[in-house]
Amino acid sequence: MRVYQFRHLGTASLLLSAEKRNYNRYFPALPYKHPKKFIATTPRNSRRLSTDVPEFQLWRMPTSLCIVLLSSPPMTDDHAALLHDLEKQGWALADHLLPAGLATQLGLASRLAWRKGLFKPAHIGTPGQPLRAPGIRGDTIHWLEQDSIAPGWVAFQSWAADLQQQLNRYFFIGLRRAEFHFARYDRGHGYRKHMDQHRGQPHRRISLVLYLNRHWTDTDGGQLCLYAPSDPSQEIIRIQPRFGRIVIFRSDLIPHAVLPANRQRWSLTGWFRSDDALLGSYPVTAASNDSPFPGSTPSGAAA
Repeated sequence: MRVYQFRHLGTASLLLSAEKRNYNRYFPALPYKHPKKFIATTPRNSRRLSTDVPEFQLWRMPTSLCIVLLSSPPMTDDHAALLHDLEKQGWALADHLLPAGLATQLGLASRLAWRKGLFKPAHIGTPGQPLRAPGIRGDTIHWLEQDSIAPGWVAFQSWAADLQQQLNRYFFIGLRRAEFHFARYDRGHGYRKHMDQHRGQPHRRISLVLYLNRHWTDTDGGQLCLYAPSDPSQEIIRIQPRFGRIVIFRSDLIPHAVLPANRQRWSLTGWFRSDDALLGSYPVTAASNDSPFPGSTPSGAAA
């Protein structure tokens, strides 16, 4: 099944009503084949139109029909639900979004990087004055460069690029790149309430966390705690960091914290950004909060 997105629902209606009437006129050399199921969706609108139309090059339709078509990768029902929840709530989660086996490969890659001594203590503060404060932020991290040969990394970059494209199609937010790192919390450590978008640095737009913890139980702790944007003292939800689970949320909107875990806690964490990549490597992660609130800490990384 093919899924296309349009800027306006009326555009999709126009295409669907005009298709059969104009097919022979504009595509005389193409035989009219038996129609296939076609779904049209619109950004910021959960309604869908479904009809039977032939699967041909829709973007070749003349501009006189006022059709504004955005081609995109096929959108699965899981992706559609994820983006819908992100729009309505400012956050979303999914348990079976990654291709089979990819989380296993990335989990292996994180452990190999740890054994090689590639993880470094995470900091809070500003880029010019980083501060190591394990009582506030207790994780160690390993940044993943684009040319890394870590198991599963190339496949994950491809998957993330598709998700970035769908986020742009759905929200029109101009995402240009992504950055990711592995994160590891030792037993008893967490990360106090913080925001991911830094003051004066609005380029982090969407945060993503992939959990790499097998056989995680409720008694293991380490939940990701999300708070209400309008009242940062109000908890929205506590999310268990179960293996293969993906959480995304608006970096500028959702205060969050990592509660202390009772065992080692692993994740792949990152952001979709609206700026261009810096030359040489990923940017320094430590910076101050975009919108300070009581109980908050300077933000910078892992969830």
